[in-house]
Amino acid sequence: MHVDLEPRGDAITLVIRGRLGTEGTSEIRSAVQAAISAGGHVDVDLSGVDYISSAGLVLLHEAAHALRERGGEFRITTASDPVTLALRLGGDV
Repeated sequence: MHVDLEPRGDAITLVIRGRLGTEGTSEIRSAVQAAISAGGHVDVDLSGVDYISSAGLVLLHEAAHALRERGGEFRITTASDPVTLALRLGGDV
């Protein structure tokens, strides 16, 4: 799994690639915390993620909640088909 942070105007884009399972959540959590600390808007690109576990879904839900509590915005801008299905089944992020 690989994570890139890309600043874009008033937003930060997290580009995540690979499998988002239990093993990758600490790396993603650190990147999300850095993004939350840096500003109000976080866009997440999951187009390169071919698998997401329940731990990955929980992480996205927690990140969205934390950012929105601070008045920010959390958006998943793109997702692969398997991740889109998991997000639909797991509820709104």
